[in-house]
Amino acid sequence: MNLTIKTYFKAMLFLFLLQGCSITKSSNDQSLYSTSQIGYSPQNPIAIWAPKKKERESKTLEYIKNLRTENGENLEIISKELVPNPGYTEPRIKLYNIFTNEIINKKNGRFIELYTLHSKGKDTIYLYINNHSKDKLRVPPGLEFASN
Repeated sequence: MNLTIKTYFKAMLFLFLLQGCSITKSSNDQSLYSTSQIGYSPQNPIAIWAPKKKERESKTLEYIKNLRTENGENLEIISKELVPNPGYTEPRIKLYNIFTNEIINKKNGRFIELYTLHSKGKDTIYLYINNHSKDKLRVPPGLEFASN
């Protein structure tokens, strides 16, 4: 009798852990979804990340190229500026890359990018993009993502 209770308990524990693993796996999905005010303020920028520094700008430009207004109009980049990142905190102990002298243990960049975009419908849109942090790729409300 005692052996069956232990077996039952182990089976329930195994199923519970298995369910937790599947939930974790689905939360790491890189799907696009819209969130209120994402990208429209420096406190809540769009996170576009690439492992190599050279790839970050091309991924950002590709993302903007695929953004559309609700009417399906393309967006044109008018300007790009660097603005201070309000979410940046200095690491207590700084570790530097010996080749680039860049801090390698930072979670966010010191600056985020502010893109001024223009549509054919004469709308001007300001998007804040952080290409130093990993997160799900999100689409700002009022815009759509047209994948090729």
